[in-house]
Order: sequence, then C-alpha cells, then structure tokens
Amino acid sequence: MLALDFENGGRRAGVGTGLLDGNAVHEECERVAALIEPRFSINSVVDERGRTVRIHAGDWRAAHRTGCIEYLSNHSTKIGRKRDVVIVSCGGYPFDINLIQAHKSLDMAALACRDGGTIILLAECHGTDWAMQLF
Repeated sequence: MLALDFENGGRRAGVGTGLLDGNAVHEECERVAALIEPRFSINSVVDERGRTVRIHAGDWRAAHRTGCIEYLSNHSTKIGRKRDVVIVSCGGYPFDINLIQAHKSLDMAALACRDGGTIILLAECHGTDWAMQLF
C-alpha cells in the first residue's frame, strides 16, 4: 500500500529500486526494524554469480546504507536518453521463475523506455499460471 499513489495512480513519488531517502516503503521497513532495537547487522554485496565480494557490518542502519551505496555505484549506469524500444532479460533462472520475480527487470526497463514506447520482456516464468498472475 505504501508503494502506490491512489489519488493519481501509479507508484508513489520517491518509491523505487535503490531509493532509500524519501522512500515510504524503505522508511517503514526501517521503522519496523527499529522496534526490536537491533545492535548489529551484517550485510553482504554479491557478484553476478552470488559470491560475496564485500561485507558491511556494524550499526544496522549504517551497514545497510553503506552496502546499498556500494552496490549502486558498482551495478548501475546512467541512461543518456530513453529509447523507443527496450529489450530486457531477467538473466534466467531463478530471476525469471515467475512474473513476480521477472517484473523487477520490467521495472528497470521502464526507466529506459520513452512514454508510449515498447518493452520486450524475455522471461521464462516456468510453470507459472499466467492467467493467475495477470489478474
């Protein structure tokens, strides 16, 4: 519910992948986590094969934020201009196991596609009942 803008439709301003400050979803997750008063956390950054390449530990908020900043700086790029057609792949199993997982790639493709453009999503969604996911 925190991610949606019910008055204007679509996503609430400030909510999105990699956004921490001003993101109502992230801020609610932090609020709930703070209820147990965590003293320490361990966060890992992994490579494309799932291998840990860095560990950030210590204060739970600081360790998470530091890991997010590192990941964002090493795994993102600026898009010079939006395109008319964007073809996106989820990267195979398990990232395309169902539409719930595959939508993450679709979400990123939308950032690269102009309004009214075309996005082609390559996702197997093996064993998924498409009718159930679409409705």
